[in-house]
Amino acid sequence: MRADRRDALSLLAALALVATCGSVLLAGIGGGGVAPPDGFITGCRISFSGDNTVLVAPGVVRDADDITTITVASTITLTTADQAYSAGTGGGLDTGVTRAANTWYYAHLANSSTVGILLSTSRTAPTLPAGVTNTRWIGACRADAAADWLQCDSYGDAARMMNYVREDPNVAPLRVLNNGSATAFTNLDVSAVVPPEADDVWLWIHSGASGWMLVTSAGFPGVNHERVVNWDANATTADAHGIMISVSRLQSFKYRMFAGSTGHVNVQGYSISCDGTE
Repeated sequence: MRADRRDALSLLAALALVATCGSVLLAGIGGGGVAPPDGFITGCRISFSGDNTVLVAPGVVRDADDITTITVASTITLTTADQAYSAGTGGGLDTGVTRAANTWYYAHLANSSTVGILLSTSRTAPTLPAGVTNTRWIGACRADAAADWLQCDSYGDAARMMNYVREDPNVAPLRVLNNGSATAFTNLDVSAVVPPEADDVWLWIHSGASGWMLVTSAGFPGVNHERVVNWDANATTADAHGIMISVSRLQSFKYRMFAGSTGHVNVQGYSISCDGTE
């Protein structure tokens, strides 16, 4: 047999094996076959909408203890976050009936006869309501000063981007720097809009005409980690750039302006890892 034909047959055999393995995995995910791996998540994108609503789209996750697979067959809608947990109405709080102001809440899928959304101030150890045996964290959201949601939507599966798509980024709390003028690296605390688990933060940065701004991760200040935001020293109009920068779960980063410049910084969103190993 010619070598090129043998190679072609080997490739076809390999592709057939890949297809078979993929079918086995999908069967396990969908209906009791081989279980998906620890940390698995696909779909189940979450939206914190309006003052009180939480929605989770269809998808599949492996629970936090790698015991069972939780399937969301159709969108779960929790219209009133301020209630004790009830799977029949979409879910609710693990403790009490009212959210606290200026507090991070973690959304867990709660597995019982009906899958619901369990809201807790704990990411790792939510209080389990009666009948709930397994959970999986899928996102976080901040209750603001009025105990309403800072509205955000998730994108992605295990690596999730939480995006503040329905909030005004030009006012507090999303505007974290207004007319900043520090010429030495200065810390910016973003804990009001970025949770402790965040890996990166998405910034929209405005620097004035002929102005330069540098930003750097709080844990790694220095020239090798600086990001130049306005790189046109001869600009005659204000400039703006969107960038991602690591916050390394420190909920802060550093900035500095060149002398005579001012700048603004808005937070657009942040990234978190929901792969079960965080």
